[in-house]
Amino acid sequence: MAHHDSEMKEECLREDLKFYFMSPCEKYRARRQIPWKLGLQILKIVMVTTQNSWVLAVAQSFDMAFEECDMLVRFGLSNQLVVAFKEDNTVAFKHLFLKGYSGIDEDDYSCSVYTQEDVYESIFFAINQASVLL
Repeated sequence: MAHHDSEMKEECLREDLKFYFMSPCEKYRARRQIPWKLGLQILKIVMVTTQNSWVLAVAQSFDMAFEECDMLVRFGLSNQLVVAFKEDNTVAFKHLFLKGYSGIDEDDYSCSVYTQEDVYESIFFAINQASVLL
């Protein structure tokens, strides 16, 4: 009886793994369920393409004046400046508050602490740095 249960579990696991590695079309054929994630991705592609086409069509149909194009360029540049400002501030704060942060070839989201003592040292370092700034 136990042997039969293990065979049933093994067969269920095989089916689950087989389904996991199927393409969306194969999943549809196997279970007759609409692959809604694929549909969502296609919808997003259509929306972005339509938006870009619409902006281009509006720009061409109204024959945008130089000033309007200049305003769009300025808007893009100001957004770029905001992003650059944020990135520069993030790096500056990492240098200030993360103990041992070198900024060279490090992942943006990596700050590894391995022991409880290291955690406390990192916390106290950040608190000390903040108190120096205040």
